Amino acid sequence: MGSGRLMGFIDNVSPSAIEMPPEITNDGQTVACDPSKPASVFVFKTLIEPHLGRLSFFKVTSGEVKAGMDFTNSTTDSVEKFTQLFIMDGKNRNPIDKLSAGDIGATLKLKTLQPTIRFVQKGLRFQLHPSSFLNRVCVLL
Repeated sequence: MGSGRLMGFIDNVSPSAIEMPPEITNDGQTVACDPSKPASVFVFKTLIEPHLGRLSFFKVTSGEVKAGMDFTNSTTDSVEKFTQLFIMDGKNRNPIDKLSAGDIGATLKLKTLQPTIRFVQKGLRFQLHPSSFLNRVCVLL
């Protein structure tokens, strides 16, 4: 089975980001995956690369993220700047000016090393629920 057939299967079976249910804030408001809404991102992985430093992968959950935007960590209220935005193509980084809701990208040199962090656009005061992951069903030895 080729990778093209596998990607076609995933495209046909999986819902798009817009079709997913909206996220709920701690105040009970909803945050839909909509590019016209305020920006929020979910950092799901951070790597340390030699000669580069920290490379953080994130998904834009709402709004648009542009290079140079300031974001507030929703748990610690610290401010971080997303200076450079990339789309990863294997080990290659392709610079990009903006990412919209539903896109996955990467940025360099965030101070926060802890994964599963949520950031909201600076100046906004909503806090998203922490992510919950499914429990393991089996363990392979």
